Amino acid sequence: PIGTLWIVAGLAWEVAATFAGAVRWARHAPVLAAIGLCQRDGVASWRSRALLLFAVPVPAFAVKLGERRVASWMGEGAAWVGSLTGHSVELVGSVLQSGADEWVVMNRAWISTAALLAGLAWYDGALLRRSLSATIATCALVAALAWPIQALGLVLGLGVALLGASGLAQAWVHDGIWLSTALAGVAFSEARLRRAEQAS
Repeated sequence: PIGTLWIVAGLAWEVAATFAGAVRWARHAPVLAAIGLCQRDGVASWRSRALLLFAVPVPAFAVKLGERRVASWMGEGAAWVGSLTGHSVELVGSVLQSGADEWVVMNRAWISTAALLAGLAWYDGALLRRSLSATIATCALVAALAWPIQALGLVLGLGVALLGASGLAQAWVHDGIWLSTALAGVAFSEARLRRAEQAS
């Protein structure tokens, strides 16, 4: 019965959000319905089901709250690092420029990276069956790494742009940082699981 309620709640949420014109809020509905299906059919543990919640994109208002000040600090830091190479690099809006050359359009959604890192930490805790308190604490700590990861990725993108591959640099900043972080996180957790199984 609980699983069926989750499914009904998800479908009702999607219908209500669609009719209200708030399509973005409807993105939560399939996740709720999927959790309900898992609950009803007895598929996976509750921690694995909760992992589905991390599939919901971070709301736009949350991204905007964190994008301005911190993203500007990252851009200014990347510009300073670029200037150390002998280039006059400055941050203009969300673009790193050197004279008339525009190199990297900044990806300001670092909060999305924080959510990704928290999800990866939850995945790691579910795989290794760590305690709930330890898993939550790890999620918070790992999410804080979003700032240095984005900053380092931005500097790397600037370096690629300085080599003349501005298109590749922009693709890296927009998608490459997030994708490489996700792949590295999953690979790290799987490797930890294999080591734990071999040790036992």
